[in-house]
Amino acid sequence: MRVFGLLMMLGLSSACSVAPPVHRTSEAMERSRKLLDALDRVEADLHQGNAELATYGELVERHQQATQLTCQVSSTHVDEIHRLEVAQEKKRAEKRKHRSMAQAGKSPGRSS
Repeated sequence: MRVFGLLMMLGLSSACSVAPPVHRTSEAMERSRKLLDALDRVEADLHQGNAELATYGELVERHQQATQLTCQVSSTHVDEIHRLEVAQEKKRAEKRKHRSMAQAGKSPGRSS
């Protein structure tokens, strides 16, 4: 039994003293790592592209909203300008009418 115990201890000590084997990267593992790195870059580019598309879509939508608002404001301003022009023309016509009536009352053919 003692001999068995000594053999066990000797076997364990020699197993523990052996340096771990150096793992050499195989060519297939190296290619696999390169492919995975390339895949990661493509995936990152895809996510960046999706983010850029979302941003562009948001900018297009905001531009459309701003354009609609600008058209509404411009239309309102044109309508108001037209209304004021009509009112101004009406005032001018009334002034001309009053002047012509006043001149007609002071015409040289009438004597007072």
